[in-house]
Amino acid sequence: MRKLTFVVLLLIVGSISSFALPSTISKSGKCKIQKAGTFDKAKIFSLELKNKDATVKCGFRGNDFFGKFHIFANPSIANLSGKPFHISYNAAFFDKDNNLIAAVSQSCSDVEVGAKNFMLGSAMAQIPEEKLKDITSYKLVIYISKKK
Repeated sequence: MRKLTFVVLLLIVGSISSFALPSTISKSGKCKIQKAGTFDKAKIFSLELKNKDATVKCGFRGNDFFGKFHIFANPSIANLSGKPFHISYNAAFFDKDNNLIAAVSQSCSDVEVGAKNFMLGSAMAQIPEEKLKDITSYKLVIYISKKK
């Protein structure tokens, strides 16, 4: 009888844990984004989002990339779910009148179990450099789903 109870409990726990994904993390707020190099931490606008599946650390900055000015919105992802997952990262930047200045979107299907500093390095958009000073707010939405 104990073995049967144990097996039933295992099946229940297994079925519950398989529903942990998908999830969504979102955040919006005011920001001032500056021109900064990759390692100029004092000038990078940083924030962190977290849920049961992932921690996502974001750094927003402007800078030149191969002779063109870009806004960088690169995230660093930690997988907390215990399962590999697919992630879709979306960031948008607005002026004081809520007009869109730039948007970036990137997806990755290979965030492995235990990943602590998984980078999406191409989360950037080319903009005119003079538009950087007009950015006053951001909106982020991150979708996490089962890896296929």
